[in-house]
Amino acid sequence: HQGRQAIRNWWLAAKAKYRHHAEPIGMEQAGGKTIVRATVTGDFPGSPAVLTFTFGLAGDRITDLEVG
Repeated sequence: HQGRQAIRNWWLAAKAKYRHHAEPIGMEQAGGKTIVRATVTGDFPGSPAVLTFTFGLAGDRITDLEVG
């Protein structure tokens, strides 16, 4: 997801569909990105799952996000 509005739209749609909650379990910096691992629970197959959120940041703003 790239850009503020695309990330916001994705987050709101996912929250409405899966009613998920993410609990961060670790964070690191690598390659100019902020990488957060979180245990995610919600109404989706395989819950709970550990996911990796890789954020691109510009100041205090998220510019891109990869979830895996």
